[in-house]
Amino acid sequence: REMGALGGRALSAESMKIAIASVLADNDPVSRQRRFAELLASLTPENARAAVEAVREVPRSNWSWWQELNLLTYAWGRIDGESAAAYAMEQEGRSKEWTMASVLAGWANDDPVGAKEWVAGLENEDERSRAMRGLVQGLAQKDIEAATQFVYSLDPDTLRLNEYIDSIARQQLSLGMEQAAAWSSTLPDGPVKGSALQAVAREFVRSDPARAAEWVSAFGEAEYGERAIAEVSEEWAEQDHAAALDWVTTLPAGENRSRALGETISEWARENPVEAGEYVSALPAGGSGMWRSGPMPGDWWIGSRKRRWSGHNRSSRTGCATRRLRGRRGTGCVAMWWRRASGWRGRGCRNRWRRRFCSQARIGGVGRGANSGSTSGGTVGGRRGGGGSGRVGRGR
Repeated sequence: REMGALGGRALSAESMKIAIASVLADNDPVSRQRRFAELLASLTPENARAAVEAVREVPRSNWSWWQELNLLTYAWGRIDGESAAAYAMEQEGRSKEWTMASVLAGWANDDPVGAKEWVAGLENEDERSRAMRGLVQGLAQKDIEAATQFVYSLDPDTLRLNEYIDSIARQQLSLGMEQAAAWSSTLPDGPVKGSALQAVAREFVRSDPARAAEWVSAFGEAEYGERAIAEVSEEWAEQDHAAALDWVTTLPAGENRSRALGETISEWARENPVEAGEYVSALPAGGSGMWRSGPMPGDWWIGSRKRRWSGHNRSSRTGCATRRLRGRRGTGCVAMWWRRASGWRGRGCRNRWRRRFCSQARIGGVGRGANSGSTSGGTVGGRRGGGGSGRVGRGR
């Protein structure tokens, strides 16, 4: 009997459509996945398009719909990459991007040279950068070292370059934490290495924060190590802010430590704004002490929260915009506190959420009018000391 390209019994295009419809109508998730896997083995260049179209015709009500579509387009890329890529180019919007990524991943896993040549031939730079994501993913599945060399061979100004190395890092992580940490540590210094370190640190700190901190400390003075150090400090602070703070204060003075302090105290303030405020209030004034050689943690706090609240890096746990919006209530004015505690002079916080959920009145003691008896422009519970306007006045 005739066999499919992946080892199953070959089906005509029409038979494949009927079989797909039957499988996707199965309400038993275990049975559905088993039967779907059998159909994947029956895929051929002749029936692959019919199979994909059959999946797209089914309502997307089942949780496994996207997974099944991605597996199908990935398998199509493996057995007939050029036709599968042509089909992906016919799609629009997000569907085009996702289909292209899975197709190129399958194609590159089976025929790296052909997949590279096809992507290089795309004239539109944006389309080429999106297709490159799937290409790098497929290369990494086949040969991580070759995929790494390929990414470093690209123009440094290539769009999404950091995203590509992040994809390789995830593949390395699937092989083991120690192996991923060793791989990222030996990459050439620079921003691309920084992205790889961050991707590894994100997972490392969740499994063993102390070891992750020890590992990432080696990059304490490197500019490219900033994001990885911040990742460890924030995640560890969520679990144990005291241990995280003890570690952060051992880092070399500079911007990396300053940002890590900001991340650590910010997470602490989300859980207990009073204790965090008292800690900050007790720090030496005038920018001395722990961050003598770097910017104030409040500067990093404001910058990082602006990026995260705007939805930047949504895929990251630390970049979840919804999570950060929910966290404003507990940390709204902590950044302003840091600045004022160190002698900063400037405008008060005018963000409407921070006015409404101002932390100063709860934490107390730092800044004008915050439970200090002053009525000259300070805030108590989001109102002026004199009461009435509901606006936060200007700092001195």
